[in-house]
Amino acid sequence: MKEHIAQELDKTRIMEPYVEIAAAWSNWTDIACLDSGEMIGVIFGDTRAKDSRGAGRRLMASEIRACTKIVLGRYGKVKRLPTLLWNFMMTEMKLLINRPETDAEIMLLLVDSRQRGKGIGRTLVDRFVNNALEAGSKRMSVYADDLASNWHFYESYGFKRAGLFFDNWSTYYNGERSMGIRFILDLDRRQRT
Repeated sequence: MKEHIAQELDKTRIMEPYVEIAAAWSNWTDIACLDSGEMIGVIFGDTRAKDSRGAGRRLMASEIRACTKIVLGRYGKVKRLPTLLWNFMMTEMKLLINRPETDAEIMLLLVDSRQRGKGIGRTLVDRFVNNALEAGSKRMSVYADDLASNWHFYESYGFKRAGLFFDNWSTYYNGERSMGIRFILDLDRRQRT
């Protein structure tokens, strides 16, 4: 098996920078919990595209914080730190370059693997779509990769593919070639149906 980052780091801990970046970018969060209080799903979303003043500074600050924590070893010791940082930043740059014209975006959707297939993700996305419509959004985007994300979920929900590119981070993380996929959902059309 090809050596990759998942062999070096705890998979849960290396997701922390993505959660931190998504939280920094988002103005809407929803959490799904069991009756016991155990969290089983979370969605971070943004509906500020029309009022995106300071978005570049927010993104840059959250990216710099995440990279600094990686360098300082907060997520574990990395043997090839320059390679990790290069792949992380290349994918983040591609995400910016391939960001479609939308006024809402799902920044991160996570559902506990033991709870998948029970409608939790659909409920979280439904609630965010309703929030985006109330905010006046017309089009929503989301990013997924073909290895770690359940991109089929977005297609079944009604999102359409809007872009495809080589995902450096997912490829490095998983040790096999991965493609990033940008999806778009036309909220006007969805509201009429």
